[in-house]
Amino acid sequence: IRVRYSSNAAAVAGDSIRVAYASTCGYSANKALKLANTLLGAPAAPASVTATLVSDVCGARVYRYSAPALAIGTTTIGAAQGYTWSLPTGSAVALSATLDSGLLTGAGARYIRLKYTNNGAAVVGDSVRVRFTSACGVGPNKALKLTNVAKTCLVDGSTIFSKSSDNTNGVKAEIYPNPNNGNFRLNVKTGIAAQATATIQIIDMYGKVVNQFTAQNTNGSIVMNISDARLVNGLYTVRFAVGSVTNTVKLMINK
Repeated sequence: IRVRYSSNAAAVAGDSIRVAYASTCGYSANKALKLANTLLGAPAAPASVTATLVSDVCGARVYRYSAPALAIGTTTIGAAQGYTWSLPTGSAVALSATLDSGLLTGAGARYIRLKYTNNGAAVVGDSVRVRFTSACGVGPNKALKLTNVAKTCLVDGSTIFSKSSDNTNGVKAEIYPNPNNGNFRLNVKTGIAAQATATIQIIDMYGKVVNQFTAQNTNGSIVMNISDARLVNGLYTVRFAVGSVTNTVKLMINK
């Protein structure tokens, strides 16, 4: 005989199939076989998800995500037949993710590529998720948190590699944070012991001075908190001058 079980509940003590011989003299005693391994469920979560950076173009970064091979079936678990991917949600960078290639569902969806067009840093909870599908249903998700998606880019496609400047006359400058939203601190080590007034200019990419400040050079240092909500996204040059000493440092606005 063949018996079909429509419930995935596990067998309990006493569940059994019985068979007895029939004869002209009556029936024999039953032979019982306890039910075992009748629970057949969906596959477990994929063991791992990996991400590889495949395109590092400024303004858009593409990552390739990989899931393990389809899991085979067992006596209690149905074989995996495909994948279902979920795009990340949460921060601005996560919400900028779009499918660059590959399938989000099906047997051929083991690999996908996502393009991120927001260069902000991912936050806690941002993740890519994938799970197996099978005839017994879908399994739990395996999540991979977004990492290394942040990249600060210049308008010409370059990258800011340093927050500070240092020229031959010993003047050092640093902007923190950089990039920022127009609120930042400028620290300058002028090397000039005498107290003097310094001129600070913010210059846009076209060479136009968009703002100017004065600050005091005290004991060889200038420390100034600057706030300018009018600055739009892009690259700027902060130029400062104390007497005959001048220097510049790059500033990135990213709101």
